[in-house]
Amino acid sequence: MHIRRLCVAVIAALSATFATSAFAQAPIGDASSVQNDVQASLNRKALPISTGGSVFQNEHLITGDASQATLVFLDSTDFSLGPTSEATLDRFIYNPDRGTGRVQIEANRGVFGLSPARRTRRIMRSSPRAEPFTSRAPSSSFW
Repeated sequence: MHIRRLCVAVIAALSATFATSAFAQAPIGDASSVQNDVQASLNRKALPISTGGSVFQNEHLITGDASQATLVFLDSTDFSLGPTSEATLDRFIYNPDRGTGRVQIEANRGVFGLSPARRTRRIMRSSPRAEPFTSRAPSSSFW
């Protein structure tokens, strides 16, 4: 009887461990530069982000007054947020074999810059109700 309980406990512990690691997200890029107050929230918990910190899909970013950040995604696309800006990193798809990626960002307010890597398709939303659009220019700025 004790062996059976022990086996059930071990299986439950292993299941919990593997389930937790399966839900952990891999980073989609890093913050290459951060000035002043830049917050990142994933699952409603806002934390300051610093230079070299990882960014994740579905992460919501907010910059304070006189603050800014530049992110570099895995495909080498640069995304910049100016002061008092707010954006959500909705989707990032990257094919490391081809070196191509696709990024979808919901830009709620503020000033943004996008310098894509070669052969990257990106979609940016200007507000939650706006239709997405694709920019094919070498670099783009949004106000």
